[in-house]
Amino acid sequence: MTGTTFSALLSSTALALALPATAAAAAPAAPATQDDNAITVTARKQKEDILTVPVTVQAMTSAQLEQRGIASVTGVVAASPGINVNNASSGRSDRSFQQISLRGFTPQFATVTTVAMFIDGVAVSSPSQLTSITDPAQIEVLKGPQSAFFGRNTFAGAINVTNKEPSGRWGGDLMVELGNHAARKVQGSIEGGFLNGDIAFRLTGLYWTKDGTYRNYDGSTLGDQSSRNFTAMVVAKPTSDLTIKLFGMMGRDDDGISAQTRILAYNVTANADGTGAVQQVSQANCSFANASGTGTHPWICGTLPAYTNAVGSNAVMTDTLRTRLANRTLLKSSDLVDHFGLLRNSQHAHGVIDYKFSQQLNLQLLAGYNHETYSSLIDLDGFGTSSFNWPYEVDRWSRDWSTEGRLNYKFGNLRGVVGASYLSAQTQGALGSYADTFLSYSVSGRSATKTFGAFFSATYDVTPQLSGSFEGRYQIDTIAAYQSATPYTATSANLYITPGYYAAGALLGEKTFRNFLPRAMLSYQFSKAAMVYLSWSKGVNPSSFNSGVVTQSQAVQTAAQAAGVKLYADPEKVTNYEIGAKGKLLDGRLRYTASLYYAQWKNQINSTNFPYYSATGSILLASANLNTGNADMYGAEANLTYKVNDLITVDAAAAYTGSRIITYANALLTALYATSNFYGKEMGGVSKYSANMGVTFGGDIKGLDDATWFLRTDWNFKSGVWIDAANVTRTPDQHLFNTRLGMTKGRYSASVYVNNIFNNHTVSAATSNYTYNSTSSYFSQLSAIQLGLPELRSFGVQLKVKM
Repeated sequence: MTGTTFSALLSSTALALALPATAAAAAPAAPATQDDNAITVTARKQKEDILTVPVTVQAMTSAQLEQRGIASVTGVVAASPGINVNNASSGRSDRSFQQISLRGFTPQFATVTTVAMFIDGVAVSSPSQLTSITDPAQIEVLKGPQSAFFGRNTFAGAINVTNKEPSGRWGGDLMVELGNHAARKVQGSIEGGFLNGDIAFRLTGLYWTKDGTYRNYDGSTLGDQSSRNFTAMVVAKPTSDLTIKLFGMMGRDDDGISAQTRILAYNVTANADGTGAVQQVSQANCSFANASGTGTHPWICGTLPAYTNAVGSNAVMTDTLRTRLANRTLLKSSDLVDHFGLLRNSQHAHGVIDYKFSQQLNLQLLAGYNHETYSSLIDLDGFGTSSFNWPYEVDRWSRDWSTEGRLNYKFGNLRGVVGASYLSAQTQGALGSYADTFLSYSVSGRSATKTFGAFFSATYDVTPQLSGSFEGRYQIDTIAAYQSATPYTATSANLYITPGYYAAGALLGEKTFRNFLPRAMLSYQFSKAAMVYLSWSKGVNPSSFNSGVVTQSQAVQTAAQAAGVKLYADPEKVTNYEIGAKGKLLDGRLRYTASLYYAQWKNQINSTNFPYYSATGSILLASANLNTGNADMYGAEANLTYKVNDLITVDAAAAYTGSRIITYANALLTALYATSNFYGKEMGGVSKYSANMGVTFGGDIKGLDDATWFLRTDWNFKSGVWIDAANVTRTPDQHLFNTRLGMTKGRYSASVYVNNIFNNHTVSAATSNYTYNSTSSYFSQLSAIQLGLPELRSFGVQLKVKM
């Protein structure tokens, strides 16, 4: 898409979007009334009506979440057009890896994210923290670069969860849910106040567990999940101008073996020489030339077929495996998984001080802390009845703290924010391989980042209708990598760091990046019911060190350099252009938002696996992050809510998410497809078309006082995604239908639900991977497609009482 073409598109779209708004402006003004359906968001660090803020933002309130049966941020994402969730990577498809792709900005590695997460505006280091929020007041999804206000890792957007604040009155609620697949949930809250409500608190608790919806070879279930969560919030108001909020959260996820399988390009037989019974069946339907030019190799082309091989995994904790697991050192014993599955513990705390100097000046001080550990043990070959099993472990901890101060101001026609923020984050990981021929537990060195930002915004109302805004952030990112607990001596043969002795925990390398991140916006308010806006912004996604290759063998470093791996990847950059419209029609019964965007994505950071030979001649794999290319991203988004009458409400949303690769390099894909030219292809992992529609019936129950009912049905659609940049293999389109029926009588409410009504088995994620056998015969190139599987049909009943 050329700049001229895009400018013409913006101009024509602005005219088209303005037509209904102009018509609305010409109509006589309706009397001012309170808008009971208004939603307030904090997309620009201050409270604004979602229909007047010139930012593309989607928000779901607590009532909307409850009515749709959505219990987590990932649930919001799954039901939102223009967003994909990928939970398949490195041989695992579980809750340890849930990567959000917004507007097609899809990184391939969990530690390189393009969407940042916030709780009450305070940054969190891991998206799993957000899945632990119990009964939030609101979830906001901000689309497009948010770097000017939110800084680090808001390259494609940001997600902010707002907690419910205590009212100061004594009360609470209790909810119990029972469903098939042994699903059980107990959730409750209690709140109260002291000193006439000047000090208020709210406590919440959650216990949830369910069996998986797939069967393993031994009759056990796959996809078992359980979570526990506790939160506490205290709000103090010493004076009418001063508010202090303190929030804390603890969460624990303890999951069983995930539901996943592979579609293979090769048969796996009982014997290493290719003879014997076929244990896993190839579903190859095409072939490509070998990189060496010596022949061809099979692959799976087109839309993925239904998988043939069983969904299964080794589940046996043998004495030999327990002995090997006893040597793990990265995490304390209470944080280490002792079964096949996932164990994750997380803690979060933050505080907010809000002081109102006057009607013109308001000060906010924020500080937050996050700590998370997870330990995941999987059967890497993913086939439980095979004579060959490969237990594989991933351990990781992350910790960060942040602080921010900002001053909101308003003087006449000028308003805005000035402030500064600081974030310090650290993480460290370990990998354990416990196959008979591959025994290792390797702890990487610690990685650290420090980010300082100074930001501002200024919005000037030129006329009552026309406003212009300019925002910016000067950001300094420093990344560093440290030696592990084992001292290391780098020889002159080391290809990545200066030769010398590096003690345990010694600094291996450090790099600082400085960027100015601007955003400019122009908005025109035709009336209180219609506005259009234009915006231009830039974003930066900071780099990270490839510390995993620094202390590796000569063979690994040579293979890494051949794959183009540097000590650190350059920062990603994006320039985004956007036009949008928002408003209300039909006396406010119809609400709409629409936007078009075009973004240039430079220096994409992606993860690549590269093979190397061990000292014994076996082919092994290593991974690193590197800049793989550039792409143009463009699309259209629309949302509307229409209250047909007092009985029926319809809400719908749709997104077109387009992309075009300009340059791209990936040694593994080149070896697989015998080409290095990916120009004009679409980004992988992105649904080009997506939509959702919900219809709600409801109202008062005649003959009963203080009683209401509702019936809601949702349809969520996401088109299939390419598994990689070659655009050879894609997943099928996915259609999911959910329904919920409920009623409330005074303090009591009850509902029944059915999710995935038609028991759709369409895969939820797919990524290229490897075929595993006892000799690792198929590691020289990608040889399988790993699948993340959806949850099958579930139903249940929920009872709730308010006290």
